[in-house]
Amino acid sequence: MSTPKFVLALLLAPLLALGALILRESAGQGRLFPGIGDGADIARIEIAHGVQQVVLQRAADTGAWRILSAADAPGNAPRIEAALRELAALKASPVDATAPAPRDPLQLRLLDRDGRERASAAFWPGAVALMPSGEQHALKRAPALPVWPSAWTSLEPPHIRAASLVSAERLTPEGPVALDLDAMVELGRLLEGLTARDFMGGGSVNWAGAAQMRVRLADGASIDLQQVPDGEGRFFLRMTSAERTDVRMARNYAFRMADPLP
Repeated sequence: MSTPKFVLALLLAPLLALGALILRESAGQGRLFPGIGDGADIARIEIAHGVQQVVLQRAADTGAWRILSAADAPGNAPRIEAALRELAALKASPVDATAPAPRDPLQLRLLDRDGRERASAAFWPGAVALMPSGEQHALKRAPALPVWPSAWTSLEPPHIRAASLVSAERLTPEGPVALDLDAMVELGRLLEGLTARDFMGGGSVNWAGAAQMRVRLADGASIDLQQVPDGEGRFFLRMTSAERTDVRMARNYAFRMADPLP
């Protein structure tokens, strides 16, 4: 073999080996969920892991997504539809299941607009089982399917500027107690920094014994606040207002915060 041909063979050898590896790995792979098409017909997504669950529902008339498991919070349509496209394109290889599936897998169920189940599966690291058959497939990378509602929502808490607070008082059994200036500054910081991260539907929170507060704003509006510990070292806050529509619309949600009300 001439020197140029020998050099060319050396250069091509890694590419040929890589191509062979890709062909070998893709052999036998097929779409995991052929029944969902491109995902456009899916109208309900149920994801569960242990006691945690998130349920996403597409409205039949507008096509808007809602999080049924979190007080009908608005869904983030681009995020949800990207997940459906990822699931529609997901490929896996059937394997001989010689061991039972691990306990407590992440469970997924997809239903169409008529309520028919189009896919059901249980995921665990490196594998997935189709339900109800239990047929197992090898899976290199599981899709991102978080079970907390804030991963799927476009919800934002009402924006309350710290500078708009005029007065605030704690509502106690003995009567209202006005906050001093330092406490007002801290309250303004907490309200202005509120996010929807790790929020929950307010109906799933026990509000018994909640700390209560009333805030008055520069525009004359008042906001009622309630706060309870979340049991994990943080706190849940919910709010309502007779004057502020955005606050009143958020009254069904419990927003997580790191610090207690002052």
